[in-house]
Formats: sequence, C-alpha cells, structure tokens
Amino acid sequence: MTPDAAAGGVVRLIASDLDGTLLDADGGVPAELGELAARLHADGVLFVPASGRSAPSVARLFDGVLPWQEGGPTLIADNGACVVHRGEQILVAQVPQDVVADVVDGVRRYADRDARSTAIVLCTPEMAYTDCPDGPLLDQVQHYYSALTRVEDLRSVDDRVIKVAVADLGGVVALAEEALAPVTGRADVVRSGAVWVDVMATGVNKGAALRRLQDVLGVAPRQTMAFGDHLNDLEMLRVADLSYAVEGAQPEVVAAARLRAGGPGVGVLEVLRGLV
Repeated sequence: MTPDAAAGGVVRLIASDLDGTLLDADGGVPAELGELAARLHADGVLFVPASGRSAPSVARLFDGVLPWQEGGPTLIADNGACVVHRGEQILVAQVPQDVVADVVDGVRRYADRDARSTAIVLCTPEMAYTDCPDGPLLDQVQHYYSALTRVEDLRSVDDRVIKVAVADLGGVVALAEEALAPVTGRADVVRSGAVWVDVMATGVNKGAALRRLQDVLGVAPRQTMAFGDHLNDLEMLRVADLSYAVEGAQPEVVAAARLRAGGPGVGVLEVLRGLV
C-alpha cells in the first residue's frame, strides 16, 4: 500500500537521527529496520540516516541493512555538511581554513588552561583526522569515525574539512561558550550530544541537507517524516511536516516537533510499522 501521512500527504521521504533516536542502547541498528525499510522502499518511500557521524561511518553502519538504490547509499552525514545520494556527493560544505585554525587553537588553549582532556577531529567527506592520544577519548572518537587517521599535528592536514568535531568527556557547554567564542558569527556551532560539539560552515545543518534531498527527489515537506532527539536535529524537524521527538529528547526538540515517538531503538520502528 502507499503510506498515507496524517497531515494529508503521502510519505515519500523519512529521515532519522541515529544516536539517541534510531539506534538501540548499545549503539546498534535495530534488527527489524532492514525489513521495514525494504517494504517502504517497495512503496516508493526512501529511508535516510541523518547523523553527525561521518559519511563512511554511516554507510558502513547500514551496509547490508538498508535497500540502497542503484549507485550506492543515500545519507546525511556530519550534521548536514555532507549529503550523499545514490553514492554521489550532492552537497559538501567546507569550513573556512581560518575557522578551522581558530577552533584548533581555541580548544587547545581552553584545555591547557583548565587541564581538561579534549579531542579534536577534522572531518572530510572521506576521512577524519585526529591527534587524540590513546585512552577513553580516542575510544569515543573511534566509535563515531570508522575512517580515521591519527596525525601528530592537525595543522598539517591538507584536506577539505567540512566539520570540526570536539569532544570533552566532562561536558561541552563551557567549551562551546568559551573556546569556540572566536568563531561565533563566522561558523555555526551546535552541540550534538552531551560530550560533543560541532563546528560547520554558516548555514550548514541537517535541515538544509534534508531540503537538498527534498529538492533532488521532488518531495515536499508534507511528504517528509523526520525523527530526532538533540539540538542538531532541530532544523531537520522544521522542514518535515511529520516531525517526531523521541522519548528523552531535549526540551527544545520536544517543543519543535509536532509528534512524539517512543524511546531510542523502539520509537522509530513503532511509527514505521504503521506505514507498511
């Protein structure tokens, strides 16, 4: 059957955040997703992962799970800085080099001043680079970036950086307000989790990325469904008429979403079952 949206349209595009939304408590893809996505695909509905993770990491996570269309995966990565459709990069938003340098220097000064342990990751469409030493922070980085190269000096990286991700296991609220203050107004800074904050080019977010896919596919907001839980999902929820905040979502996300879903690993599946 054709999935009918409660708003009166026909669902053709579904975008879902991963961590805290679609993935289960262990960070795994729910076993039932593949079957549900295949049935939706047969009805002309495209299911798209939308994550702060890198494109290689997202593609690897869903390889063999989602019914990728001919040519390869369709996904939103790096909080919207990279959009891949059928294996082709249709949006790549580079962070200005001076912003990258100021973020690296600002975080280093902040960490040295307060004796905090932080990790910086320079993300490109194909690779992520870090100078993070062995330890819990590196484990955190490797969890989200499967294509990772460790370098001695981040200043030596000569590649198109589309996102600078910074982790602090003690929390990133103060880091975002202090260390990243020098780039305010020159780039977009968004907290994508309790211990992660990301810096992208101005105007880059999951919402702009989803609009790009809507334009390419000829899909309207009334035909779009989206799920999220954290601040980096806000713009994406605003361009989907069927917007869901999962249980445990940030208050700002709950306020922005029109609908509610169950908790991570179960809520998205419950809604999808109602469409097939």
